[in-house]
Amino acid sequence: MGKGVQDRERTAADVFVDAFEGGGPLLLAGDHHGHAGRHLQSMGYAVTRWSRWSGPLGPGSPWPNGGPYPTAALRIPKEKPALDFALDAIAGRLSDTGTLWIYGANDEGIRSVAKRLAPLYDDVRTVSTKRHCRVLRATRAAAATPRGQLEAWRTHGEIKVDGDVRPWASYPGVFAKGALDTGTEALLKFIDPPPPNSRILDFACGTGVIAATLAQRTPTIRATLTDADALAIESARANMPDAH
Repeated sequence: MGKGVQDRERTAADVFVDAFEGGGPLLLAGDHHGHAGRHLQSMGYAVTRWSRWSGPLGPGSPWPNGGPYPTAALRIPKEKPALDFALDAIAGRLSDTGTLWIYGANDEGIRSVAKRLAPLYDDVRTVSTKRHCRVLRATRAAAATPRGQLEAWRTHGEIKVDGDVRPWASYPGVFAKGALDTGTEALLKFIDPPPPNSRILDFACGTGVIAATLAQRTPTIRATLTDADALAIESARANMPDAH
């Protein structure tokens, strides 16, 4: 990870921690590099991390564990569907009228986040604006009805590969949004079918398009799929239930 990305993550985390006021166990979401979590733990807070991304802090998880938590904090994701997904998942783990803190840089869209919090959250307030970052605080709405489970966020579409149309599953924020991107489509036009009974590794598999296509061309292959995004793995598992 480049120095510029590290500096951005540290800045956003520092602005959030400086503004944070809370107590009790904290669900900390999206702190992929651990900057906010380390600060909060050094201040004596009990922190439970949730990240859909595997990385230096450990394997990713598609859904947060534990709760109900009186407080949660979210480092905003890059994509709006991923943001909506995270807000819903967190709402399902917050206690009634629990508090959500959400933070990020101005050029990441943090200034427009408030309008996306309804109907799960209300009493939205901006509590800090400095160093080109912003921190918001909201309360879980008394009438909030989050979807509450991972499967409720699965999308069902179709992809066309080798002339065949097949049903295809995905989740918010997964690469190519559950579609066949142009790069993968070009690759599949030229890649040779694998030998019978061979083992293949689909590295950074996304929803599993490459492995599924090769399995269609050579049904006896044994496929292993891997991705840093836990929701990509859940998508691939739905699309290739016999793979590892």
